[in-house]
Order: sequence, then C-alpha cells, then structure tokens
Amino acid sequence: MESCVFIGTHSSVLDEKSRMVLPAGFRKDNQPEVLSGDFYITPHREGFMVVRPAIIWENYQSLILDDDELDGVQKRKFIRLLCNNSVKIKLDNQHRIVLNQGLRHKLEFTDDGPRQKMVVVGCGDFLEIWPEAIYRGEDDSTMELSNFIDTFDGR
Repeated sequence: MESCVFIGTHSSVLDEKSRMVLPAGFRKDNQPEVLSGDFYITPHREGFMVVRPAIIWENYQSLILDDDELDGVQKRKFIRLLCNNSVKIKLDNQHRIVLNQGLRHKLEFTDDGPRQKMVVVGCGDFLEIWPEAIYRGEDDSTMELSNFIDTFDGR
C-alpha cells in the first residue's frame, strides 16, 4: 500500500501562471507512485488549500461515508460539497501544482502582486498551501499549544 509523508514547513512562490513547485523535501519523502498520481485540492474556509494525494482522498471519502453520526442525506451533502469545491490535478514534469483561477481566488492574499509568497505545510499524509501573510498569523496563534506539545508523551 502506498503511504504519504508530508512533514515540515516550506516557503514557495505562486508564479504568474498560478504554479507552485512541490517542495523538494516532500518529493524526496514520497514514493514515485504517489507523486505521479492524482492530487485533490480543496479550498478551506480559512483561506488556504488542502492538498490530498489520491489514496488519502479516497480514505477521506470512505471515512465520511462510514461515519455513524451522519445520516444518508448529510453524507450525500458532505460528499457533494467536498467534490463540488475540489479540483483533481497531476503534478507537471517540474513537480508543480497548478491552482486554477477559481482556487486562486479563494486564497486570501494581502496584495494583488503576480508572484505570491506561499507557505507549504506538511500535515502528515496531506499538505496545506497558505498565502504567507495568512499563515504567519496562524503560526503565531498556535504558539499557545506549545505547552501541550512540550509535555505530550503520546499515550
């Protein structure tokens, strides 16, 4: 079974054609089958993108469908909302992620410049793409978790 590993935080630039190179660390840590497969990009309401490799996307949908707390109508609406707002892509030959115009407009940039600074955040088996200015504020707000993280022993 394919596994995905996205660990670390990387700076990147979204170019004038809405392309961004997948950080080298992420390429090094993942199997060629993962990198050559489909990826699904979903905008998050907080102004960033969630990027899931196909295997993680499929597992995510299965978790929704298997959830006992949602009834059939809720599951159908959740899947519809997820699929209607997501885009399926493949990395190009230079390992770039291309954000179509609809996705790019959902990112909350602080200026209209053509080359936007981005932060790519590894979240284990998926990654997030943030406009740099928005992520820096998010990063600052998570510092309150540092005491928990410092004392968490995993049990």
